[in-house]
Amino acid sequence: LNMLAELKIAEVYYLSEKYPEAAMAYLDFLKQHPNDRRNNDVLYRLGLSYYQQILSADRDQSLTRKTIATFEELQKRFPDYPQMDEVRRLIQLCKNRLAEHETYVGKFYLKKELYQAAIKRLQSVLSSYPGFRNRDEALFFLGKAYLDSGEKDHAEAIFAQLSDQYPASEYNRDASKLLTQ
Repeated sequence: LNMLAELKIAEVYYLSEKYPEAAMAYLDFLKQHPNDRRNNDVLYRLGLSYYQQILSADRDQSLTRKTIATFEELQKRFPDYPQMDEVRRLIQLCKNRLAEHETYVGKFYLKKELYQAAIKRLQSVLSSYPGFRNRDEALFFLGKAYLDSGEKDHAEAIFAQLSDQYPASEYNRDASKLLTQ
């Protein structure tokens, strides 16, 4: 197969919404033609192929990580790529999904009364994903985990942070209730 045919096959898979097949075809192209002038577009399409397969926050996030890695490679190798604003937006959406997943796991640990595991997971969300759109939720459940584990001082500090940083959050009322119980 010549290079153009290989790209067209990948494109047909992508346009047919056969994203796993498209990803494999784009990956093969990158491996076989590491210095092709079209590799910026191929990396972009590979990232989109992974992005289209991302699962909900309660499921495995390996495709979310692959999407981020692919788009970050595109950023590094081709910083002037025309779709870079879109690439940055998709990376942030993926990071939000990873943070949602970590929050979900933290809440699961909290439900199972595995407080230290919940605390560790939720602290990780807050430190690893500063742009997370649901930081107030992570703060609330971190405070609850501290409270449930008997660390009331830590819980009060976290709930104060929640109140200061997110005064309009729906979680503030629940935090107040928990502290007065």
